[in-house]
Amino acid sequence: MAEAVILAMLKRGCTHTAAYGMARIARSTFYEWLNEDPEFAASVKEAEALAEAEWLTAAVEQDKDGRNRLKLMTLRFRDDWGERIAIEHTGAVEVVYTNSWRSSDPAVPPPGTEASTD
Repeated sequence: MAEAVILAMLKRGCTHTAAYGMARIARSTFYEWLNEDPEFAASVKEAEALAEAEWLTAAVEQDKDGRNRLKLMTLRFRDDWGERIAIEHTGAVEVVYTNSWRSSDPAVPPPGTEASTD
């Protein structure tokens, strides 16, 4: 019974949290089933794929609501539809202090730094 509720909710596009909440089972129980029952895990993946396909179809067909639906897809299906940000570090870091600490004397270092004795 709980499995059927979970799958029905996932087919609508609900998150795991909403689905197991509607089935009135604990988070740990849901993930135990997911990790230990390959048939249930496959059904969960299928339900999520069906929801994604339905949402995408609705977004394409509905001109007026399409943008909103696509935005929802970026939030709900982040792995495939969300923004990706890549950060690369070249090995060099430059720290620049400004007068945001508001010292009127330029010889006074910013708070949290030590004054040079040179």
